[in-house]
Amino acid sequence: MDKFSDECEKIFSRLDGCLGVVDLSREKIIISINQDLLFTKSFKPGSIFKIITTIAALTSGKISQDFEVNCSGKAFFDDSEYRCWLPGGHKKINFTKAISQSCNIYFYTLADRLMIEDIYKVAESFYLGKRTPFKIMNENPGIIKKTYIENERYNLAVGQSDDLLVTPVQMLYMISVIAKRGHEIDMKN
Repeated sequence: MDKFSDECEKIFSRLDGCLGVVDLSREKIIISINQDLLFTKSFKPGSIFKIITTIAALTSGKISQDFEVNCSGKAFFDDSEYRCWLPGGHKKINFTKAISQSCNIYFYTLADRLMIEDIYKVAESFYLGKRTPFKIMNENPGIIKKTYIENERYNLAVGQSDDLLVTPVQMLYMISVIAKRGHEIDMKN
C-alpha cells in the first residue's frame, strides 16, 4: 500500500485537489491526501448529489427504476426554465442512463415529484450537515440550511443550492455507504 500511497502523493502534489481512499473491509480511511481540503473545506457538491436525489425519489415511492424522461435540453417547472448540461438533450433517458450521463432534466423532473423535505431527509441520513462517523478531529460538518421555498428543490436536486455545502470527506462517506449496499459503517481514520 505504501507504493500506491506514494504514487498518489506524487500525483496530487501537482494538482489542486484531495484524495481519500477507504478500505471497506476494514472500514478505515487508508489514504488521505491534502487533509485540510478533504476534511475542512466545503463546496457545493454538484452532480454527485444527484445520488441523494435518486435515493429520495426511489425510497419515497415517487418513481421506480424504470422511470423515463424525455430530455430536450430544457424544461419548465413552476414557471421557470431549467437547462440540461447537454444543449440538445439526452432524448428519452432512463434511470441508469440518467445517473451515468448526469442528465439535469431527469433530476429536475425528480425534484418536481418530490417535496424538498424528501431530499433533506435522505441528505441528513448520509450525515450531510453533520460530522461523519469517520470521527475526524476538526472535521467541518458542512451546511444544510433548510429552506422551505419549494422552488429551491430544483437547485438542491442537482447539488447547486446556495444552502448546501459539503466536504469531500462527506462525499467519501456517502459513496462508501452506497458501496456497502446501504449499510451504515463506523469508519475510523
